[in-house]
Amino acid sequence: MLDVGTFFMNSAVLCLKTGDSSSFTATAKGNLDDTALDIWTIDQNKNLQNIINDITSE
Repeated sequence: MLDVGTFFMNSAVLCLKTGDSSSFTATAKGNLDDTALDIWTIDQNKNLQNIINDITSE
């Protein structure tokens, strides 16, 4: 996978990764609403996943 960028947005980090020119996965990590870590991913097919559900992790 090719790492095409890491971007810092306030308290979140967005890392874009891709395997080829027709696919990608974007990952966002941060403590957006509380002290537990939020991690989300989305791919080229608009599949949005909450990797860590910070509501049940506390």
